[in-house]
Amino acid sequence: MSDFPRFLDDLRARLSITAIVGGRVKLTPKGQNHWGCCPFHNEKTPSFSVTEAKGFYHCFGCHAHGDVIKFVMEIQNLSFIEAVKQLAEKAGMELPDQTPQQKQQLEVRKSLIDILETAAGFFEDALRADSGKEALDYVLEKRKLSWETIEQFRIGYAPDNDQLYKTLKAQKVTDAQLEQTGLFKKGKGAQPFQYLRHRLVFPIRNIKGSVIAFSGRSLDGTEPKYLNTPETDLFHKRATLYGHYVSRDAVYKTNTAIVTEGQIDAIALHAAGFPTAMAPLGTAMTEHHLRLLWKMADTPILCFDGDNAGQKAAIRALERAIPLLQPGKTINVAFMPQGQDPDDVLRGENGKSKMESILAAAKPFSETLWDAHKTTHNLSLPHGQAAFEKEMLSLYEAVPDATLKNAMIRDVKNRLWETFRFRKNQKREARELPFSANEKIKVFDLLSLFPDLIDQWEERLLPMLGNPDDLEKIKTHVAPLAIRNQGLTREDIEDRLSKLMLHHTIRVLQDEYKAVQTRFAEKGEREDWHTLQGLKEEIQRLKEQDFLGD
Repeated sequence: MSDFPRFLDDLRARLSITAIVGGRVKLTPKGQNHWGCCPFHNEKTPSFSVTEAKGFYHCFGCHAHGDVIKFVMEIQNLSFIEAVKQLAEKAGMELPDQTPQQKQQLEVRKSLIDILETAAGFFEDALRADSGKEALDYVLEKRKLSWETIEQFRIGYAPDNDQLYKTLKAQKVTDAQLEQTGLFKKGKGAQPFQYLRHRLVFPIRNIKGSVIAFSGRSLDGTEPKYLNTPETDLFHKRATLYGHYVSRDAVYKTNTAIVTEGQIDAIALHAAGFPTAMAPLGTAMTEHHLRLLWKMADTPILCFDGDNAGQKAAIRALERAIPLLQPGKTINVAFMPQGQDPDDVLRGENGKSKMESILAAAKPFSETLWDAHKTTHNLSLPHGQAAFEKEMLSLYEAVPDATLKNAMIRDVKNRLWETFRFRKNQKREARELPFSANEKIKVFDLLSLFPDLIDQWEERLLPMLGNPDDLEKIKTHVAPLAIRNQGLTREDIEDRLSKLMLHHTIRVLQDEYKAVQTRFAEKGEREDWHTLQGLKEEIQRLKEQDFLGD
């Protein structure tokens, strides 16, 4: 394709990048550029700039940068050539000549998609025929789906006969092509074997809406309940989400996505007014799925069953996501009531409002993992506590972004502190002693550099400051020049505050240990002995935590 570079230059010249980007992002002209909120990360103040004269976009927040082709690739998750083709059609241009091999590959791909499209139409017609009555009753009566939803998802029926094979052969489709589509495989006889028979059929579509595979649900109890046609050159289930094509515009618009365990649940959510639902196809959530979701939404919600299998699937997905996490990209988890899936909830009384409540109460990423790992340890014993602490502190080491990793580890340390600072077997009430004068000055110096952190730390600091007015005084406090010149970041400030509070707590417990020790020496009571052992363990644990933090 020797003319291809020149073709790309002409394509970029014919297209207005402002118009293409403006179809996805609300842009406001300002000077020579247009500005809007970046579609690639979550922000409230516009930092995304489009420069028509130079033909590129740039985000000053996440540093996304590129031309009109890259924008379409990123925003729609397209390959380079797919983006070029789409833009060429928009510009009224034809792609330059391709090599014979490239032409052949495109023709093969197109012919397979045409065959799959014919099959999808056949299945849709079969659902409406007499032979499809059982399947249609299942969809309309048991699943309570409307005709609108049936047509939106192109739901069909695969009869238990050879009619599909005959229909495709009448169109001169070869047996080799049938096998390449994944609809058929070589049988024992002369005729290929059809994968889907007497099953409700759900076409699987790619990002452009083309049918690339099928999923079939058993109607007579035949196992497996759900059966996908095998992977082909067109279909890779680990990189495909069912309902992606139908959902993507709503996902882009609302910056939210719902992921269920099965396609029936995703369809039921759409039918009930939740148009951002998708589902993996008989596989656990993969890195490909996660990257695809994060291209469209910052905080997808995993909407999984509340049983053990659903909870384990959610935890596996979160742990698989850890090496992919970036600031502003996370996952929430909404578990269904025990014994129910999303479809069960939606078909129950006040189903939509209950589902809205479940989604609104979705637990954040870190909280879900904390709760899940906590249940696997006996926290009433020191060994269980130590194992849990070690496990949680190491969990986020694989986070690639250093700032986010530090924040998540800091969150774990805060949770550990809140969980273990006062143990039940110590039988004593929590006490917070005031800061020393030196500690209070350090708090004033640190927070005065970033006063917006005061509200975030107020609840933890107030018991030790002792006077609510001190929080207001911090806002007018001026730290010494030596502190101001250190170039401390927000993360540095929070780390130092955490360490200061940790040292304060150790000091308080050491003072308490001395007081109890004196009382025990005088009275020798058993309860004081147990208190001393508990204090000793807690002081040692906090010192180890301080060491690990370093």
